[in-house]
Amino acid sequence: FYQAERRAGSPTSQTPGLRLRVALPNLNKRLHFFVDRDEDRQTIVGQSEKVDSGPTSPVAPREESSQFGFGYLMKTAREVLLKFRLGIRAKGGQLEPFLQGQFRTVFGETLTTRWRVTETIFWRRDQGAGETTSLDYEAALRKDILFRWFNDATISETTELVQWVSGTSLYFDLGDRRAVQAQFTVNGDTGAPVDVANYGVRFAYRRSLGRPWLIGEAYVGHDYPKSLPGTDRLSQTFVGFRLEMQFDRGPEPTRPSAN
Repeated sequence: FYQAERRAGSPTSQTPGLRLRVALPNLNKRLHFFVDRDEDRQTIVGQSEKVDSGPTSPVAPREESSQFGFGYLMKTAREVLLKFRLGIRAKGGQLEPFLQGQFRTVFGETLTTRWRVTETIFWRRDQGAGETTSLDYEAALRKDILFRWFNDATISETTELVQWVSGTSLYFDLGDRRAVQAQFTVNGDTGAPVDVANYGVRFAYRRSLGRPWLIGEAYVGHDYPKSLPGTDRLSQTFVGFRLEMQFDRGPEPTRPSAN
């Protein structure tokens, strides 16, 4: 994928990314080789991909790096997922090993609603051991409207604080692989000088661009970050676009990404 974003008073940021999985059938159908170029908080720490790419808290700044290694993935018909990854993180000319284990399951499922809980255990040489708990709720309000409530809580040896994020999203399926999204997000750190580091809204329009595997997204939003007590919150408007090539997905309905 490729993403470009402009915030008021800041230069345009450009973010290229990659997520590649290559199965190793001669060894084990569940074993694969992976290459990732994305934010550490998603690819290693295990925080939700539904969270937008706005500013994070001072304790958990954006960290983009490349990772490669081997993973093991097991998934059943009931959507119970077990994943292990052993890899190398490359950033700034340095190579650092990391480990990740993840368990995910769906419960309380009905015809229109479901809950999902994800537990991620990780270790990085520079950050030590850590754990992320994610809780998501989904409800189909109508055939073409999906509501999501998502929550993440992360703690690691280096921060000794709980980094949390919570938010809601509404997805509107417009048909013909087109969709819009409205999202509200709030995040912070327990014990930090400012409990709520940022909150804001984001609106996105997403559609395929001539080919089922080529997806475009345009978005606009506004947020209110704050890092020090006794100061006013900043007020920032941002706009951006994102291009994705999804060669590994079938013809499922297109929904706005959270990034």
